[in-house]
Amino acid sequence: MFEPSWVRAITHIVEITLCVITIIFNLSLIALILTTKSKVLHGYKYLLLSFSLCELGFSITHMLMEPILLVIGNWVVFFGYGALGAHPAGPTLLFLWISFLSQIVLCLMLHFIYRYVMVVRTEWSFLFKSWHLILLLFLLYAGFATALFIVPVIYSKPSKDFNPQIVERFASMGLSPDDVAVLKAPISKELSDGTREYNTFFMAVVTAALGVNLAAIATILFCGRGIHHFLGKAAISERTRRQQHQLFHALIVQTAVPMICIFIPATVFALGTVFEIDVGVAYFPVFTLFVIFPVLDPLVIAYFIADYRRSLKAHLARATRIFEYEHSVTSLHEEPLTDPEKQSSPVAL
Repeated sequence: MFEPSWVRAITHIVEITLCVITIIFNLSLIALILTTKSKVLHGYKYLLLSFSLCELGFSITHMLMEPILLVIGNWVVFFGYGALGAHPAGPTLLFLWISFLSQIVLCLMLHFIYRYVMVVRTEWSFLFKSWHLILLLFLLYAGFATALFIVPVIYSKPSKDFNPQIVERFASMGLSPDDVAVLKAPISKELSDGTREYNTFFMAVVTAALGVNLAAIATILFCGRGIHHFLGKAAISERTRRQQHQLFHALIVQTAVPMICIFIPATVFALGTVFEIDVGVAYFPVFTLFVIFPVLDPLVIAYFIADYRRSLKAHLARATRIFEYEHSVTSLHEEPLTDPEKQSSPVAL
């Protein structure tokens, strides 16, 4: 049996390290996007910027809170055990974490819509050729995502008043209720006559949130199929076809990584809830998957998009030349000066 404190400590180190790497990678990608000039990308760079900013916010809030979501008995319990786990600002940071996560999913949908419009429905391309319109679209869906995903959490209340079942679950994970910021919401309550009354408002909002995610996935599949079909049969130049395939493949990988990293923790959470399985400390490494995809996404974008790949190689080559020059100058200054005549003359015995 693994010691909860050891599992938590190792998970903490891994998550903090991944979050720091994510921040460095996304800041580097933002600098790359802003400094690379390309006529091919048009307004696409603004969508990439919005995605990177969401991942930055997500990683920072995750690093501060290290959140975990559980269903314990009749309660949905959402808590953070990170550096600010017991801080009064903890619930607010948990709200922001959920908001950034929801915006990442919907931002992927907007990326597919953009690619579909620019390839298949070019008559609508004016929507993405101005950063003002892209900003408006982003604010509309980000505001909707924020409201839809935060309302259930706002409905729940921070509390230190726990029933024995919640305290027992925390103990199995090596946690104390006093060390975490906890939000909890009741799924139902038992009435005096023995019947159970379900929290219809909470359940309705959560169902709507899941519906939006399913709609986003359906949109991604529809747009992806349309793009693939069009590129296979459209009468376009080979260079254009190659560029569009390149961007499409980048988008597929960029979408698959977070979907896998979110799907696995969600599956464990759902199975544990349905079958009432307490996996204890296993929740810590499982939820660490949430911070893997923000590390990989900047690498995917920099690799698949040729303009960014060339620009990154140029920056790395320039940095390498500067390093080699400084190293050679340092070596020259450190090399002792000798007289060649004295060095070549025989030594008297």
